Amino acid sequence: MFLIVSRRDMFIGAWQAAWQRSGATGTVRVVTDPDPAKSAMCIGETQLVAIDLAIFPSDRTGRVRQWKAVHHASPLILGGDEFSTERELAALGLGMSACCDQRLAEEDLSRIINVVLGGGVWISGGALPQLMDRLAHAGLEGGVVRAQPAQAAAASPSPLSLLTERQRAVAELLAQGESNKIIGRKLNIANRTVKAHLSAIFEKLMVSDRVQLAVLLNRRESETAGPSGESQAVSESRVR
Repeated sequence: MFLIVSRRDMFIGAWQAAWQRSGATGTVRVVTDPDPAKSAMCIGETQLVAIDLAIFPSDRTGRVRQWKAVHHASPLILGGDEFSTERELAALGLGMSACCDQRLAEEDLSRIINVVLGGGVWISGGALPQLMDRLAHAGLEGGVVRAQPAQAAAASPSPLSLLTERQRAVAELLAQGESNKIIGRKLNIANRTVKAHLSAIFEKLMVSDRVQLAVLLNRRESETAGPSGESQAVSESRVR
């Protein structure tokens, strides 16, 4: 089930059209009450939630936290507003899977739906460099990787050495930007097995999500490659 949380016909219509265009299966339900507890009474499994920020007259951050707490197992998309880089990164920090500028076309919205349903996080081209910089220079607290000088990084063991052979294969494909579905297809394993491997990888490498894992592996590759080395584009996140 795809929940659209809005009272505006334009917002609802755009996401309904994008859902159909994406080829996703499942019913669409429109929720006009900003109280997330009432949406939790919907019958059926919630695959995705798109929230129109205009539905919250005040304390938007608090309301978004409430929706995430109620629908913690489902990816949440924020829309209906213009997002600065800081606001987008703040929303991702709250656990959102995407922030969609209200000016995005139906085609863009459908692409976002497919990325998020595939287990990815949608990050704008403007926000991605800042996100990578913050992750690279943050401390180890919260599972974020501490930046190391290239010489020290080259001398330290690769994070992949901590993983089993199958876990390494999953991690490498994720770092190349593949979705769970594609990883499963390439390795001939079920989607639930991919998710189980990822959970084990996150724990071993002390990262909290797919973006941090991709940044860790791609940054490591860049540092050990030297000045002439090329790093791959980050992540399971798709960049618009």
